[in-house]
Amino acid sequence: MVRREVDLDDETDLRLTEFAKDFGGDVSQTLIELVRSRESVESILDQCEDANQTELANQKADSEASFREGRVVSWPELKRRNNV
Repeated sequence: MVRREVDLDDETDLRLTEFAKDFGGDVSQTLIELVRSRESVESILDQCEDANQTELANQKADSEASFREGRVVSWPELKRRNNV
């Protein structure tokens, strides 16, 4: 085991304490699970991106074409045009 001192703001400390309730109040185990879960989430997202690669590429191409052709404008441009 490695010992580390970590500074948390009040909100993060409160959230960590709430999460720890799911692990019998063990903050150390909670941090271990949170750090490990990040890898699982990233893996799931990578799998989703891989499975939908063609559709995502099509959506990106359509979006870029819409901007190029002027059918769609950015939010700042829309606000500028409407003097907002």
